[in-house]
Amino acid sequence: MNVAISTLIIRRNREGGASTCLLHWRDPAKVGHAGGLSQVIPVGIFQASGNQAWNELNNFSLWRCIVREIAEELLGRSEDHGSDTAAIDYAGWPLARALQDALDGGRASAVCLGMGTDPLTLATDLLTAVVIDDEVFDTLFAELVSNNAEGHLSSVAVPFDREAAERFGSAERMQAAGVAALLLGSPSASSRPMMDTPDAQVPQCRSRRVRPTHPVRTGAGRGCGRADVDPRDPGAVGV
Repeated sequence: MNVAISTLIIRRNREGGASTCLLHWRDPAKVGHAGGLSQVIPVGIFQASGNQAWNELNNFSLWRCIVREIAEELLGRSEDHGSDTAAIDYAGWPLARALQDALDGGRASAVCLGMGTDPLTLATDLLTAVVIDDEVFDTLFAELVSNNAEGHLSSVAVPFDREAAERFGSAERMQAAGVAALLLGSPSASSRPMMDTPDAQVPQCRSRRVRPTHPVRTGAGRGCGRADVDPRDPGAVGV
């Protein structure tokens, strides 16, 4: 069974204004699945960038999969990273390094919101959110595309608030995974602080913190292929 990672990208306004998020409309002429529906962006199958053995280890990482999908779907970059001849150098890739620096510096955050299965198609999605401060967002996505290989991005900024999330969950034509990501990640005055204030935090209700690390640790008694979980933080998931 393939598992997709559906990521809600949020531009956090540090000056107290409204935060916004990115949504994507899937063009029926370009896609064979969920055409005519809106969705969060990026979305991609959790898989290696190539069939070579070095790619399996180097790409066994939720975070690195998200980074590759951001490059492809938001910036129009090629999905061919040359990984058929060598492993991707994430530390030397400017986009990957800039996103990692933002995470390390507290100017971006990533959370896992949960996992769900579409009741009609049985498609399974890992729901995640990446929250990026406005200045960092504007720099990283200065060349944000309006159209990509699967459709087009929303032409207007979508408010990131509970009202918008509920509207897309009831009145708009949207994939189930997108609705779930919006509702699980949306701010709620009764349970979580609003994310459009300088002191706001990433939504923590029903979410687990993502800690991007080297994807796999091996050693005596630990085995291979395990997710790298920090034992000091029961809420952190290493990806």
